[in-house]
Amino acid sequence: MEVEGSNVAEKEITPTPAIVRAHGNTLKTSTSSTTCNPPKKQKRTTISGQDPSHGGSGRETSQIWNHFEKFLDKKGEQKGKCNYCSKVLSCPSKYGTSNVWTHINSNCAKSPYRIIDISQPTLKLKPIKEGGQGTLEKIVYNVVEVKKAISEFVILDEQPFKVVEGEGFKRLMTLILPNYELPSRITVARQCLQIYQEEKNKLKRLIKDQRVCLTSDTWTSIQNLTYMVITAHWINEEWNLQKKILNFFHIPDHKGETIAKGIEACLLDWGIENLFTVTLDNATANSAAITHLKARINDWKEGLSEQNESISRVRLAVKYVKSSASRTDSFRSYVEKVKLDTHGLLSLDVETRWNSTYLMLNTAQKFEKAFARMYEDDDKYFSLLSKLERNKRTPICR
Repeated sequence: MEVEGSNVAEKEITPTPAIVRAHGNTLKTSTSSTTCNPPKKQKRTTISGQDPSHGGSGRETSQIWNHFEKFLDKKGEQKGKCNYCSKVLSCPSKYGTSNVWTHINSNCAKSPYRIIDISQPTLKLKPIKEGGQGTLEKIVYNVVEVKKAISEFVILDEQPFKVVEGEGFKRLMTLILPNYELPSRITVARQCLQIYQEEKNKLKRLIKDQRVCLTSDTWTSIQNLTYMVITAHWINEEWNLQKKILNFFHIPDHKGETIAKGIEACLLDWGIENLFTVTLDNATANSAAITHLKARINDWKEGLSEQNESISRVRLAVKYVKSSASRTDSFRSYVEKVKLDTHGLLSLDVETRWNSTYLMLNTAQKFEKAFARMYEDDDKYFSLLSKLERNKRTPICR
């Protein structure tokens, strides 16, 4: 087609992207942008001022040749060598460039323009268990889960929010999920707060029907700032001791009233109604804090609020064994008779140690068979328990 004067044919040419050349694992680009826009097929039109009848093809050079090196093989056929994976493809001019476009956008594993359908499931090999066989499981990338995993990475590894805007993290995510749009640090911060609220609601439901014991401590940092931490302790349905930090916050001073208000605010925030004990150290401010709390909590009691009958019986039995050296030696003989494979001695609780009752019960239950044997053979021990149990002849730790 002839072109005369200013009547130039309108060209439909897509702007040429950054020309990328791969040398090993290093990418060189002509622009400073860190993102790669995939090349697009453009319509072939006559270039202004070029007459196809005089040695020119009359077609615009395709952008795909920015990513392939054309050459002729020994048979004179036109080939193209990928600049990224070095694979050689046949690309005769009469068949167009569809096959090389497909390679650069879909098949080339090293192409920065490779399009990955994240909704397409992939297969993952599960680890082989002892005596079993490995199995394959189907995995589909979930954008929401990926976003949440990034926020959990920031939380668990205590990373700053801006880590998601770092060059290293961007390069890592580009290799893993090239088409994934990374969230900003503002989005990550918002997601972290959402995760915190979700976990807080789970913990609220977990301790709702539990008898909770609180411990608290305060200290001053090297910046001369005062902090306070409140920890919840409880025993779950499986009789396992649980511990979770409820609050960690800044307070203006170490005064008793300030400490009491912090504990009270924690109880209201977490909805704790079945409070068992609150344990603090022996600082003077903590005595004032207890006084302040007593005035606001009607059912407040120091120490154990309820003395279970079984606890009293165990305490009486332990006191009997530890009352003299001869009784302790006698109890050891009962341990040998019932062939208990256990070490250590009985522990008696004291009022000034908040966990001593738990330690006493935990130790005594290991010697249950020895207590039952002593109940049968020791008349003094039997008479002592008979005063409490009357006609009951149940072993003390059963």
